[in-house]
Parts: sequence; C-alpha cells; structure tokens
Amino acid sequence: MDISVIIPSTQVAVAQGDMDGTKSWEDWHQIMGHINQGALEQLFNKNMVNGMKVDRDSPCNYFCEACVQAKHQIASYPQESKSKSNSVGNLTVTDVWGPTGTQSLQGNSYFVTFTNMCSCLTIAGFMKSTKDIFKPYKAYDVKYTRL
Repeated sequence: MDISVIIPSTQVAVAQGDMDGTKSWEDWHQIMGHINQGALEQLFNKNMVNGMKVDRDSPCNYFCEACVQAKHQIASYPQESKSKSNSVGNLTVTDVWGPTGTQSLQGNSYFVTFTNMCSCLTIAGFMKSTKDIFKPYKAYDVKYTRL
C-alpha cells in the first residue's frame, strides 16, 4: 500500500490578530464556537484560556450573521389539520416512516399510516420495503369502505 502525505500549498487563517496573538472580541467569539459575549468576557477576565489576548479597543457589540441565522425559528407544526372532509373516503392523509434502525421480528423496517379525514380512522401497516405499500393500502381501503 502506498501512502503519501499531501501538504496544502496555502493556509487559511481562521482569525487574524496582531503578531503577539491579540484578536478582536468578534474573532474570539468565532474561535470559541459563537459563545455569547458575557461568557467570552468571563473567560478573558478570569484568565481561563491560555494565550487569550483581546484587543480592548475592538467593539464588543459586533453583529454575527451566523448567530442570527442559527436563532431563526420555523413555525411550529399545527396540532390539528385544517383539511377537513365531509364524506368518508374523500380525503385520505398518508405517511411513510423508515427505515428503522432495527428490523422487527417479522423483518419490517418501515411503517405507513392512512388516515381518513372524515372519520379520523387511522390504519397502520408494516413493510419490509417501501415497494410493499400496496398491501397496507388494501387493508385501509377495505376498512374505510365499510364505514
């Protein structure tokens, strides 16, 4: 087996500072994994990080785009569907989940649910593969046509 070492021709600086290692508050914020300013100042004031030199003239109220984006929230998933149906079989909602980390005793790795939105009848089916979806669908179809 041939093993070769590849040495990059250029290096990228994560943060720039003075020759003595002094960096701005914003640089240290990024180096320390985007921790909040209070925690960063505590690390500095209590001398908890070896070699942490801060440019005292650098602003401590910097804007960090990465932190703003990380704090964005997505609207929560509604507890109840707004889709309603007045007749059985008119609207069916389905969901396939898997593969599971562990197969069932029968060798199934997926499950599917079918929910009739008028009666709220839900049927769950178990499958070895997503290709096996027709069998659970037929079981659901038989149940809802009896309603």
